Amino acid sequence: MRTLALVLALSFPLSAFGYDRAEEIYSNCSANPGAGVQEAMKSLHCSGYLTGIVDGILIMQSMKPDQRQFICPPSEISGEQTLKAVTRWLQQNPTVADISARAAVLKALVATYPCQQR
Repeated sequence: MRTLALVLALSFPLSAFGYDRAEEIYSNCSANPGAGVQEAMKSLHCSGYLTGIVDGILIMQSMKPDQRQFICPPSEISGEQTLKAVTRWLQQNPTVADISARAAVLKALVATYPCQQR
């Protein structure tokens, strides 16, 4: 549980450039990058935000390989794949719209990229 708390804490600085609520991340991450510069910037920003969270989680997991792993994405996951996976999960789970963006993203990643526990 301490690892999960640390992962969430590490993602905290991202919120200064990120999102507060799940509904915000869904709105921005589902932007159509082909619909103009502003929409493309929303999509690009979201992809970078999600990539930062995934990288942070994977770094923490690699530092403690003997502890529970929270997400196990494919080794060559792209920002676009993560964006699509998180957006799809948020769309399928509208009841999480009012929770924090970080918590929603973590829930989406755990559900989308589950690990086989030892």
